[in-house]
Amino acid sequence: MAEEKVYRLYALRVTQESVETAMMARFSRIAPGYILIYTAGEQPKNSLEVKGDDVNRLSKADEDWIMSCAAALLRERLKKEKPQTMENLSRMVDQFAAALEAEREKLGGTNEKGAKDHGDRDERTQ
Repeated sequence: MAEEKVYRLYALRVTQESVETAMMARFSRIAPGYILIYTAGEQPKNSLEVKGDDVNRLSKADEDWIMSCAAALLRERLKKEKPQTMENLSRMVDQFAAALEAEREKLGGTNEKGAKDHGDRDERTQ
């Protein structure tokens, strides 16, 4: 499995240099009094990492923006890992079906009609 990237949130004062830095970042939010950058890369120059109690100071709009960034990253990861995910899901369904059939065999026998009984009590399911 590929190495996990750790994304961190950084805040910067609004300056010409920080605006240029934000414009080059994949995930950035330029607000009237500050700039936020969400990145797995190096910490931007003259920035502070937003963590701990500072996270509670973010506005609702900032929180929504971070959630949209995380959703985009999740969509990319799911798209990239879809074949493996589908394979795992298929294998799980096959294992569940085999375990269910084994359990039916344990409970089985014959029903009143002489047919093989799968443990179902509703005749419509047999």
